[in-house]
Amino acid sequence: MGSKPNWACVNCGMYSSRKSSVKRHIRTLHESGHIVSFTDYLVGRQAGFYPFGPFPSFEKNDSKEEDMIKTSTRVFNEGYWSEAGKEAFRKEKHL
Repeated sequence: MGSKPNWACVNCGMYSSRKSSVKRHIRTLHESGHIVSFTDYLVGRQAGFYPFGPFPSFEKNDSKEEDMIKTSTRVFNEGYWSEAGKEAFRKEKHL
């Protein structure tokens, strides 16, 4: 038995039977947005309140590019703070 859609993201139409799943979706993908009941979303979409587009496919995306961005950001931060620490030590040593 499949679950019925109860809640929807007004940004993209992602729907779920669990409100917490839609909240998590909004937090991770859109950073802000509203949750409405799925019925209200369908009515609002027909009336033009919400953007019209295809319903999401829920297929897993290839996240290699996202992983590279996270890795390069982590490496940059580690290098920056390492150099900042060395510089602070050198200044302290000369005082």
